Amino acid sequence: ADIVLVGCSRIEPVKEGLFDFSYRGMTMAVYAVERGGAPQPVTRFDVTPDNADAEQINWGSALVGDEGWVYVYGSQQPKGSTGKGAYVARTRLAQLSDGPEWQFWNGRTFVTDAGAARPFLLAHEGVSQTFSVVRRGERFMLVSKQGGEFGQNIGVWSAPTPSGPWRGERAVAEPYSQ
Repeated sequence: ADIVLVGCSRIEPVKEGLFDFSYRGMTMAVYAVERGGAPQPVTRFDVTPDNADAEQINWGSALVGDEGWVYVYGSQQPKGSTGKGAYVARTRLAQLSDGPEWQFWNGRTFVTDAGAARPFLLAHEGVSQTFSVVRRGERFMLVSKQGGEFGQNIGVWSAPTPSGPWRGERAVAEPYSQ
């Protein structure tokens, strides 16, 4: 059977802020899919604990597998910014639910200290809360609203590895704004 991973954001209603909800953490849902069959739930587990910090990294924005690793992408919105920085962590599939086995990109290499995580795209050029990362041939492609949810363009970045270095390929105007 194929395994399908779904990163799910846990949110909580709040009485303040633009969207009236706050990100609390990430839960992973795991499904098995037999050829020609429907996805069957296998398990689900919390990847991160509940956290009310509005500036935490929102893990689970995108997921991609490569060479035995599961790369988990996240976004973080610094105070005063509309864009979000993009982050990446990785773990082996068998250790996905075991947070201490995760490795976080620090700008040069993967390390086990989550506090050392650094964005591979900075908030001023950044992404929206959710984005897509896929492998296309020998490159990885990231597609997102450029500059956050209120940005005017869809951005496309590419990289030779899941951690980068990422470079902007193009930006196109929102399809519905023309």
